[in-house]
Amino acid sequence: MKAYKILFFLAPFLYFSHLESQIIHAFMVGDTVSQIKEASYNDLKHVKKELSEISEATNLPVHYIPLIGTKATSRHLISWIRNTDSTSDDILFFYYTGHGVHPDNLKTIWPCFFLPVKDEVLDSSLVMKELLKRPHQLCIFLADCCNTYVNSRTSNYDFLLDPEPQRSFAMNSSKKSYNKLFLSQKGYIIATGAKPGKRSWCTPQGSIFTNAFLACLKNEVSASNPDWTRLLRKAKKQCKNFQKPQSKVYVKSK
Repeated sequence: MKAYKILFFLAPFLYFSHLESQIIHAFMVGDTVSQIKEASYNDLKHVKKELSEISEATNLPVHYIPLIGTKATSRHLISWIRNTDSTSDDILFFYYTGHGVHPDNLKTIWPCFFLPVKDEVLDSSLVMKELLKRPHQLCIFLADCCNTYVNSRTSNYDFLLDPEPQRSFAMNSSKKSYNKLFLSQKGYIIATGAKPGKRSWCTPQGSIFTNAFLACLKNEVSASNPDWTRLLRKAKKQCKNFQKPQSKVYVKSK
């Protein structure tokens, strides 16, 4: 694999304080230490570029700090979210690219993240819950990873499963279309690269689901009436020859 400089990802977007009325908090987590690090670097680069374009179209500043390399641990990830100072007007954008598994004792359809630095398996539902506890207008959760079955009793991994899994979550390219998709909606969107028992594939240039999502987002914001459900349905269709993504959309107009 080619070596990449981490410095690129450590340079954050220009940060604006909460004197601004609204901000995008971008939580970016990537496996940049295992054999898929090249794909992960490219995924992060592509998503970062799109976040920059979303920021430009909506006039929303982005607070962007990636969690990669040796910092990509469950402790850093959970504390990072808990310590985020958000408001009810903000957008929370979470993206994970890396390995994933589905332990046989997991009670949800969502995958667990495999964090190789400490051989940890982190239930993504725990991450979702922490995000949804934070004040927000819109929460977008994307995970591009496998969801393949593993035996929790025979694996050597450190499993961190959600003790109280939720079966469902209940709600408590044009600038105009970008604004309609990101500013006039409230709620949350969850999408992962594979259904339980299935794989999520990547190439050195990036991951298939991530590329499909970004391409369909571009297509959707070129429409006069963009729609999250349609966007994810199209992304799923683009992936059909390789894998089976899954998603849940819980949004409504403000």
